Amino acid sequence: MVVLLFVVVAGIGLALVDMGTGPYNYESRNGLLGRLFRLATLIPGLTSGVRRLHDINKSGWWLLMGLIF
Repeated sequence: MVVLLFVVVAGIGLALVDMGTGPYNYESRNGLLGRLFRLATLIPGLTSGVRRLHDINKSGWWLLMGLIF
């Protein structure tokens, strides 16, 4: 829960910094810092999801169902 709070707060902070500096696309809300942050948190987020699925005796491949639906 603490990690989720950190990701949300850091994401909001980086979005505000992105809006104030550098190229920022207001239509897609993408800035360089936000992209780098999402890239840096992608693998830890996936591994955390797989770990939670293993906690309930499910395969980590079930995480891919989110891409389909």
